Amino acid sequence: MSKLFITNLVLLNFSLLFSLFAKDDFPFLQVVEDSVSNPSNKVQILNSGMSALEKRLQMIELAKKSISIETFIFDPSHRSVRLILQALLEKAKSGIHIRILVDAGPGTWKLRSKHVDALNELCKESASCKPIELRMYNRIPAPSLFFISSLNFRNHRKMFLVDDDQGLTGGRNLADEYFDLDLEYNFMDRDVYVNGPVAKTMRLSFDRFWYGPMSIGMEKLRYARIVDATEDEIGENRYGDGPGYEDLQNIKKDYWGKTVKNLAVSFATNESDKELLKRVRLLGKKLLNDQPVGGCQKLTFVSDKSGWKRSDFVIGKAEYTRKDLEEARLVEKNILMYAAKAKKSVVASSPYMIATGQSKETVEQIISNGVELTLMTNSLYSTDGVQVAAMFYDKLPYWLGNGIKVFIHPGKFFPYSEVFPEVKNTRWGTHAKTYLYDDDSFMIGSFNMDNRSSFYNTEAAIFCEGNIELVAKLEEDMSLRRSHFLQIKDSHSAIDSDGNEVGIYGTDNFLKILELKLWTPISKIVTPLL
Repeated sequence: MSKLFITNLVLLNFSLLFSLFAKDDFPFLQVVEDSVSNPSNKVQILNSGMSALEKRLQMIELAKKSISIETFIFDPSHRSVRLILQALLEKAKSGIHIRILVDAGPGTWKLRSKHVDALNELCKESASCKPIELRMYNRIPAPSLFFISSLNFRNHRKMFLVDDDQGLTGGRNLADEYFDLDLEYNFMDRDVYVNGPVAKTMRLSFDRFWYGPMSIGMEKLRYARIVDATEDEIGENRYGDGPGYEDLQNIKKDYWGKTVKNLAVSFATNESDKELLKRVRLLGKKLLNDQPVGGCQKLTFVSDKSGWKRSDFVIGKAEYTRKDLEEARLVEKNILMYAAKAKKSVVASSPYMIATGQSKETVEQIISNGVELTLMTNSLYSTDGVQVAAMFYDKLPYWLGNGIKVFIHPGKFFPYSEVFPEVKNTRWGTHAKTYLYDDDSFMIGSFNMDNRSSFYNTEAAIFCEGNIELVAKLEEDMSLRRSHFLQIKDSHSAIDSDGNEVGIYGTDNFLKILELKLWTPISKIVTPLL
């Protein structure tokens, strides 16, 4: 099967799966002209994982009416997430309205109905309890050949919203590796916190996703089994070989009598949780006080629009155009627009780097304008996606041939921030999605430099323009990280932080390098899906 055929098949599925959007971009795009010295929207950059966890805990504490959380990964088994869930539970007990929207993609869908039901069982201990709500985005119950690319249409946005005046977005999912707490592998990442009216716009965009046709309530999936049936479908025995009515009653009994009851017990705060919380808050508050704060002369919240779905195209109910597709991709459009306007330099940080058609055009444009371009990404050793790394290394001649400076994470810890001693010897990588434009603008969000963020995932970001001091603080942090990265010299060698010539993979492990080589021809074929 030729690469051209597969590419065309992917693009065909892509166009068929696209759903129409309204012309009005609000609340997916809002631009606010503001005062840097006395801003209506105050911005804080969260460079360290521990400060980012502390900020979320503080936001929960300050909630008076509502908390809305949206994320790609939400792993309730992780220690940091237990602390967040326990804090949310206390707020639910006091009557705060809490909504959680998670992506239901294969391999990333961790938070299920049973976990929230267990929390709500504990919540009932309080007379003022407001049960926590959960919805899942784009769950594909039974993938077919025609809908295979539907699996890639993920909600990759990450937002933490409180009371219409606090909003947070960036690269961090809810799992230990994003908060410097994993005992095997951790990410250097970055978030941006906004205190002000823009938070309400972020919440309105959350509502569009929450109430949209792609989001499924947890009651629909509460008793689902391998047959991928909802409660009604199980009762009707629609699948023929699935459970019948009596089986459904047993499933319900087992679910509430064992699964939920046992999980409720496990979520109760224990001594280990208390000790971790004490350590996290002590270090988190210290680090949070050092995170840069300021206003933006021009503040922009931008999100891709909700609406990806298995289309009605097959039955003749949909007509999609290229213009519809382009109007939905607001995040990349703004990233490329800012890059095209740059006069001196652009620094792009992303865990994955694949040169798409649009990004190549922009790269060539800014280079022809004499703008210096610097890329920061992962090495083979530091990445969590070998198949994507294969395409990065394959395109090194392209990046280097255009005079682009390329820096890669070595995979080892370096003192970018204070962390617990037990995580220093773990493997590390970069997960920050940040763009720095000249010396007065930046973007922090969820957008990766790959085809999934360009064409499939829904993403979100904050752009800040006109605060030279705040941008300088961000540049200082990015420069510190870069000083410990490996700088690619050519297709075979790099320079480490001590000035020594080293290999370009961050590792000498023959099997790891062989895996990369074996992935390269496969990755070339499936590049549109990476």
